[in-house]
Amino acid sequence: MDTFQNAPHFHLLEVDSTNNYASKLLKLPNSRNKTAITTDSQLAGKGQRGKMWISEPGKNFQGTFIIQTDLDPQLIFMLSKWVTWNVIQILKKYEITECHIKWPNDIYIGDAKVGGILIENQWQGNKLMASLVGLGVNISSAPPIADKKVTHLKMHSHQNISPSIFFEDLKKSFDESWHLLSPINLNQLQSLYHDALWGNNGELLFWQLPNSTDTIIGSIRAVHSDGAIEIEFENSERKKYYHGEIFKK
Repeated sequence: MDTFQNAPHFHLLEVDSTNNYASKLLKLPNSRNKTAITTDSQLAGKGQRGKMWISEPGKNFQGTFIIQTDLDPQLIFMLSKWVTWNVIQILKKYEITECHIKWPNDIYIGDAKVGGILIENQWQGNKLMASLVGLGVNISSAPPIADKKVTHLKMHSHQNISPSIFFEDLKKSFDESWHLLSPINLNQLQSLYHDALWGNNGELLFWQLPNSTDTIIGSIRAVHSDGAIEIEFENSERKKYYHGEIFKK
């Protein structure tokens, strides 16, 4: 059985984007599920909504996994939930307690961002061939992000952590939790993600809509399997939003 720990691993000193490199690997006839691509330096690392992910060479984890699952394509956001939940488990292993997922797939310690993921799905017609799971986590450097607080793991843990140690811990966690992506375990995964979500206890949070400076107040009621967040506002109205349609301030 293929595992993340025995799957191929390509480590590059420098690359434009590990997701781009993974996309090229996927086109080869002998490409394998759970293959990992890591790098010391990305020249054009990809972030959400077309943003760049910039990191000091060798300081942080930057990588992509080629992942093929039996998930219904309409439920592919469950893969995002699985990856972010695994990262939270590793941070807890490092005795970092104030860690949580900021919807949909950013990793935070307190109110500062420490990592995020970008999943690019590769299709052949209407068939999902693979998901390229790009992950960046600040290990010992916190590159600035406009309008966001940032941090890195070594500011919060006394343990010996490096990009390579994090990578090994991540592969082990992926293998141990792979069963959660089985259709019969998705409800359990849904619950685990919700427990790790920032705002999971129903507290009122501040939100903002695109192209608006107005602040609206509401609490998270659910994050659905398609990635939509359901928010209940102060007037008890509930509404679903997809990524990019609303932002937590």
